[in-house]
Amino acid sequence: MSEEGLYKKRRENWSKKKREESASDREIGEIPPVADPERRERTKNNFIAFCKEYGGEVSFFRNWQPFHYEIAADFQDVVLNGGKQALAAPRGTCKSTFLRWSILFAMLQHPERHKTVVYLGAVGGATDRSRKFILAQLRHNKALKADFPEVCYPIELYNGIKQRRLTYQGVPVEASWKNTEIVFPTLADYETSGSVVLFLSIGSEGIRGADHTAEAVAYRPSMVVIDDPQSDMSASSIVQVKAMHGIVTGTVRDLGGFDRKTKLRQKLSVLAACTCIAPEDLAMQLLDRTKSPDYRGKLLKRFNPMPMNRDLWRQYKEIRTESQNTLGNISLATEFYRQNQAAMDAGAVCIDPTDYEEGMISGIQLGMDRWAENEYTFWTEQQNDPAEAKYSCGGFMTPTFVLQKQKKLPRLHAPPESALMTAHIDVGKHVLWYCVTAWGAGLKFAHVVDYGVFPQQGVSFFRKDTPPISLQDFYETGDDFDKVKAGLIELFDIIFEQQYFCDDNGLNAHRLSSLVHVKTKKPLSFPGLCSVDASDGNYETTIWKAVIESKYRDKLIPAYGTSAKAKLMRHLPLKLGESRRPGVDWICNPESRKKTLAPGIEVTSLKYDANTFKSLVNSALLAPVEVDGSLTLFSDTKENHEMLADHLCSEEYVIARRGANVYDEWRMKKPQVADNDLWDALVGTASLASFAGIESASAKAPAPVVQKTTKFSELQKQKPRR
Repeated sequence: MSEEGLYKKRRENWSKKKREESASDREIGEIPPVADPERRERTKNNFIAFCKEYGGEVSFFRNWQPFHYEIAADFQDVVLNGGKQALAAPRGTCKSTFLRWSILFAMLQHPERHKTVVYLGAVGGATDRSRKFILAQLRHNKALKADFPEVCYPIELYNGIKQRRLTYQGVPVEASWKNTEIVFPTLADYETSGSVVLFLSIGSEGIRGADHTAEAVAYRPSMVVIDDPQSDMSASSIVQVKAMHGIVTGTVRDLGGFDRKTKLRQKLSVLAACTCIAPEDLAMQLLDRTKSPDYRGKLLKRFNPMPMNRDLWRQYKEIRTESQNTLGNISLATEFYRQNQAAMDAGAVCIDPTDYEEGMISGIQLGMDRWAENEYTFWTEQQNDPAEAKYSCGGFMTPTFVLQKQKKLPRLHAPPESALMTAHIDVGKHVLWYCVTAWGAGLKFAHVVDYGVFPQQGVSFFRKDTPPISLQDFYETGDDFDKVKAGLIELFDIIFEQQYFCDDNGLNAHRLSSLVHVKTKKPLSFPGLCSVDASDGNYETTIWKAVIESKYRDKLIPAYGTSAKAKLMRHLPLKLGESRRPGVDWICNPESRKKTLAPGIEVTSLKYDANTFKSLVNSALLAPVEVDGSLTLFSDTKENHEMLADHLCSEEYVIARRGANVYDEWRMKKPQVADNDLWDALVGTASLASFAGIESASAKAPAPVVQKTTKFSELQKQKPRR
């Protein structure tokens, strides 16, 4: 054999040897036997025993309370028999932990039924934490590794390196753990082979049609676990709540597949653990057995009932604040509780008396300390009772509370003793938004008489960027500016020519148009005001032209909502021709280059501090219906008011400081939960009411301050002579 042939043969032998060594290294060998078959069998149909035996050291090391057994029994029934279960429990009561262990229980003990499980969380971060927890149990939990070697042993051999190519009896072991899934090792002799947990956020497009293919067979989900699916923002948005409810009750419902033995559709197992954040949020709807009867909602509270002696707990709250300020801890409050524990505990039943922090005395103290620290989060996260949280989060509205601000008056009906009605139009690229509000003298009340959109859409809810009918569709000729102008002129006519009604014979008020008495049906004169938002530089000229050309131009006011960050507008210096009343946050006839569009025509314009009037309207919305100063809505169905409610909750404020001035600075919520155009329209009517003289009863309305135009010759006369 030639030298070249010998080299080639040696190379082939070396390569063969390396391949054999590599195959030997990658071959996992025989799966170890089950260490404790009796324990594995004992926990097969007993979720409580499974959690205690396999999770006792890592998750369930505290003493179990009656509610723990109750939760575990409900979850066991769903895992074994299918069905749905929704649970709301206080923070820190292991509801998410039970969900994670229910996945392990289903897939390890009942792989013949649960081949594919879907985990749904609110956001990616939450799903990733659960994925890491389950993977950590499979890799490091000693009891699970001992009793379920067909899953845990190959995963352990990967040694955390998911790129390794292991084999079992010469066949690749296709285990993996990606960001969105955990795939169990594919071992032909075991039912767990190729089982998968899919981790998705509730808004993910991957939910619909989710399945997994293992060994050429596609498996549909048999179980869905929903863990705290909503955030604070999404819970306050009607749109997002409706979308999530549709996913949970619709999309999730149809995820299940067919049993390969019986050929019948398998009953899907769905477990949902949630926290009630806002009235009518997703959690409240799933727990409501009339709205979601299939979910068998169960709501647990930290206290049921609460302690009776609230006066002592209010003293505790005051002492707690003092203790934090002076000592940096709550030791003084704890001592007060120690001295009065019997009286302070009276009437209270605590879900977990053993759950309290170091330095505290009891579970009741922990719960009420949460109340003292933050009452809103106590009612939502500990009691799952957002209605008791007064429907507001730090002074912000929620859509549900907006819907409860309806007054028993039909649309277009003003309350008795209305002193003024104002309208405001917010100009959009595709549609025009408007609101009409009636005001009581001295701001005794405010009532939304009418609101809407032009052109009319034929639907009660839509997004401003995708209206069913846009101005561009409504008008066939002209460019975008011509169509906005035509829409404004037509909307002016609609607002001013609309008849509004009132049942007060003695009404002596300013009116937008003809006001008809309900009983006599006789129209009453109503010369009201309407402002148009001219802040958008793209359409400012168009808006001024529409005002000038309208037959109602003497009642129309181009308005500029702005944020006076450096100073409140009441402190801004006036320019030539501008005026305002002392103490108000608007300026009449602000300097504008658009005045030149109307030579010889008197057009009043207005510049107002949007922050001031947004805070005013927000306070009026938060006030109960029967209280003076409350802002109410005309009576209509929930569906018809839904879009308004969403718009009114689209923004939030922060406390801002500029020098010596402290004020509310409003901004869109992030992430954006809704459009804000009807909110801006309502705020615009408030600024116009202030301009027209509607002020708080305690405020006086002095004569307006006017910056007069002074001629140069007059200044020369005033100049002192030398």
